[in-house]
Amino acid sequence: MKVRFTTLLFLATLLISSAVASAQDTADDFPPPIKTFPRAERVRLDAGTDPGQRVEVALTLLEGYLKKAESLARDENLRASFPELGSFHGVMEYTVTVLRRDSRGTNKDFVSFKKLEMALRVFSPRIELIRRDAPQIYRGYLGQLLKDLRDARSRIIEPFYGNDVVKPK
Repeated sequence: MKVRFTTLLFLATLLISSAVASAQDTADDFPPPIKTFPRAERVRLDAGTDPGQRVEVALTLLEGYLKKAESLARDENLRASFPELGSFHGVMEYTVTVLRRDSRGTNKDFVSFKKLEMALRVFSPRIELIRRDAPQIYRGYLGQLLKDLRDARSRIIEPFYGNDVVKPK
């Protein structure tokens, strides 16, 4: 009975210490930025009723945010580049959500989806370059941004592979 209690106590201590150690590992990361962008830019994004116009505005905003983040990262000012990357993240998420929500399944929608997907594909290596040169404490968010970028690309191309291609019998 005493051996069983000692073993149980040892396992509980081991479990708690490993949980504390893993919490400390993530606590060393720099906090991620807020995924937001100015209201004026949201109004610009929402002004276009045509999906093509909306994608053009979004790509202009995304390119601007990423260029500024790359410039700041080159100057080794990653703290200042994080708000720019947060705005990039916010515009990307918002654009994908709005395009998917407003999609009517027309050819125009599919062309807009493809244009946005191809642009996001080009942004991925640029963000990877920032992540590769960044100190370890910044890599957590940059890795998450890359994952979210891949997820956004997947969500954009999902309508191309709908389940209504072959009609069930």
